[in-house]
Amino acid sequence: MVGDDMTYRENAAVLETYLHNIRNIEEAPPGPMELEALDAAIEVMKAAVENVEYGAFAWDKQRGMFVQIGRPVPVKQLCLNRYQERVRNGEIPSWIDPEKFKILERTVVEIASDWKEARDE
Repeated sequence: MVGDDMTYRENAAVLETYLHNIRNIEEAPPGPMELEALDAAIEVMKAAVENVEYGAFAWDKQRGMFVQIGRPVPVKQLCLNRYQERVRNGEIPSWIDPEKFKILERTVVEIASDWKEARDE
């Protein structure tokens, strides 16, 4: 059963099982516990907050790959501006090719549970 003590990953596994059962409803019709678990997992997913963040990556000549320069930020232009500022200020190490760079984006999902009483250790 999906509950407060289960992780998002565990809830997703439960949801997958019940979706499989619903698709094969002739074999195993969902009971009240399955439907409750499905509802709970859906609510967890709906409560998730998705944000996009941007990171500057430049070519590392020693390692032969792009490496992240600085921290990710929530705005693409800010990411580009910070990278260019680092280059202008001479903050890029010599093994990094400052001309060979790109701005990448990723989606970050945050799930926060309801607040509950903290247990003593």
